Amino acid sequence: MRIAATAFGLGSKIDYLSSSRDHNLTATLKLVHDDTDADTLVDSIWLWHTNRKFYEKNVLSPSIFQDLHDALSIFPSARLHVITDKPVLKKLAKLIYRADRIRTEHRPLHEHLCRMIRYTHEEALERRDGFPLKNLEVGIAGEIFLRLTRPWWVMNLVNVIGLGRMVAFYSYQAVINASGAALLTVNGMDTEDFLNGGRALERIWLTISKNGYFLQPMAATTLFWLRWQIEGEESFLKKHRKLLHNVWRDYRLMFPNVNFQREGHVMLFQFGSGKDNKYRTYRKNIDNFLLKN
Repeated sequence: MRIAATAFGLGSKIDYLSSSRDHNLTATLKLVHDDTDADTLVDSIWLWHTNRKFYEKNVLSPSIFQDLHDALSIFPSARLHVITDKPVLKKLAKLIYRADRIRTEHRPLHEHLCRMIRYTHEEALERRDGFPLKNLEVGIAGEIFLRLTRPWWVMNLVNVIGLGRMVAFYSYQAVINASGAALLTVNGMDTEDFLNGGRALERIWLTISKNGYFLQPMAATTLFWLRWQIEGEESFLKKHRKLLHNVWRDYRLMFPNVNFQREGHVMLFQFGSGKDNKYRTYRKNIDNFLLKN
């Protein structure tokens, strides 16, 4: 919103409300007429999206790294840890594979994903949220797999015979095809830290889009790590705790400059060049989000 407002000559002021009595209210954003110049990322707002296709393993342009550095310059508490070395990307792919196994082997996570998928075009148009099935870019075979394994008893049976790991293997292949991957962290775990981390992530995503590259979040690892920190390992199934202990060991080795006890992990993502998405997600009407007094 801050970036878009500059297209109309509007500046903005943010007030963080971490101590607000209303726990649903975390910040206020005030727009002011001050003839602010348009942000250089304004036009990229219409370009950015999640691209789940396999990328083309192209070498990144050197200019992208300077642009990413500039994008983070207004967020001194945020740090971006980039990986472009192919052997290291392969190690990261193996880590992602192990973490993504949990998404299919833990019933609440599987059922949550199924609730987010819109299995028909009509449902996607009506709801205008979630993931239209074709947006997942898994091909005809993948779409059939997702439809068949929608009931938990089917997914559980598939897991027992080992076929459930196909989903995690798809994530593995995506990482080894990427030009790079990165972890965004912030210097704290408070609400304000993560709000600024989200703002920093937006500028990174828009910058990547402006440079002609695509981005795909790898959310499972960072979300699992946050849950592990806040709720403890007891929030995971017993069979997954040992798996995650090994994942966290390798995660630390992958990012040795990150203070895992203090820094908040905002997002782990991969990026690169390739073919654009043919099917995009839909957006709800703005009236769905406005509270009018």
